[in-house]
Amino acid sequence: MNHERYLTFIIFGILAFLYLWFTFLDDDNKSNISEGDEEDLIAQAIPKPVFAWKAKIETQQDLKIGIITDTHIRATRFNKKDKSPSALRYIKEKYLKDFVNFNKQMSILGPDFIIHLGDIVEGTDDPDFVSLNGIALVKNELLKNNVPIYWLIGNHELRSITKEQFKEVLDLDSLQYYKDIGDYRFIFLDGNFNPDNIDTDFMGQSYLPGFIHPKTLNWLEELLKTEKRVFVFMHQAVLGADFFQSDEFFKSAVANWRQVMDLFEKYDVEAFFNGHIENRYYKEVNGVKYYSLTGTKKSVQYPASYYELVIENGQPRVTMYYTEPEINQSKTIDFETGKEIKKQSEFK
Repeated sequence: MNHERYLTFIIFGILAFLYLWFTFLDDDNKSNISEGDEEDLIAQAIPKPVFAWKAKIETQQDLKIGIITDTHIRATRFNKKDKSPSALRYIKEKYLKDFVNFNKQMSILGPDFIIHLGDIVEGTDDPDFVSLNGIALVKNELLKNNVPIYWLIGNHELRSITKEQFKEVLDLDSLQYYKDIGDYRFIFLDGNFNPDNIDTDFMGQSYLPGFIHPKTLNWLEELLKTEKRVFVFMHQAVLGADFFQSDEFFKSAVANWRQVMDLFEKYDVEAFFNGHIENRYYKEVNGVKYYSLTGTKKSVQYPASYYELVIENGQPRVTMYYTEPEINQSKTIDFETGKEIKKQSEFK
C-alpha cells in the first residue's frame, strides 16, 4: 500500500514539474515576440472576420442622380462648300433642345449630381477646336443645374482630341476617379485603351471596342474592397455577348470584360452603367445589375433619351425619358421593366 502511494506521489510530482517547466517556456517565448508577431498569433487564434465587401452597409440613405449620354454635339458649317478646318460653324437648335429638356426635368428631380457617360461630341474628322468648343458648350449647359457634374470620356472625343485636352477643358485631374458620398461609392472608369498598345493614347485612330488597362483593374479591385454600396460607370459596356441570344451586342463589351465582371461579382458591386452602344438593356447577372443607356442623338428606338437614377436604401431605380418616334411625343418608362409611367414631365 505504501509502495502504491509512493508511486502515485512520484507521478504527480513529475506532472507538476512538467506543467511548471512548459509554462515557463511559454512565458519566455512570449517575451521575445515582437508586437507585430503577437498580433499575427492572435489573428491565427481567432476566425478571420467577414470581409468588408461581404457585409455591405445597411443604408437608408437616398440619392437622386441625373444621367445623360452620347450627346454627339457637332457644329455645322455655315458654308457647306467650305471644307477647310477653319470654316465658320454653328450649333443647330436640335442639339440644344435636348439639354433644355434635360435641365427642365432635373429642376423637378432636384439631383444630388449629374453624370455624362461620354461621347459628348461627335469628333469624327473634326479639328480639335470644334470638339473642345462643343464640350465647353455642354459643360455650360449642364452647370446650369448647379450641382456637381461627373464626366466620362467616350471613344468619339478621341477622334478629335487627346485625353489631356479632354481633362483640361473639363478641369479634370484624372479620367479615372471615385467619389464617396455617405454610404455609397461611385467609380468612374476610362475604357479607351488599345490592348495591343496599352500605354498609347490612340487619338484619331479608328473605332476600337475598348479595353481596361491592367493597372486600372488593380486600382479598381482595391476600391471595391469596401463596405460601401458600389456603383460603377463607364462609356463602354462590360456585359459580353455570352449573355445575349444574338450577336448584336458583341462589339459592345471591352476586350477584357470577363475580368471586370469577375471583380464586380467577387466584391458585390450593386450596379454598372454604360452608354456607347445605343441599345437599351437591363440584366442582372450573379447579383450585379447592368444598365445600358441610349443617348440623345443616335438611338432609332429611343431618341432624345435621358435618365433619372434614384437610389433608395442601396437599391437603384432608373426612369427613362425619350421621344416616341412614331408619334413624336415624350414618353416615360421604368427602365428595368419597360413599362410606361404616367408622371409629370417638362419633356416636350
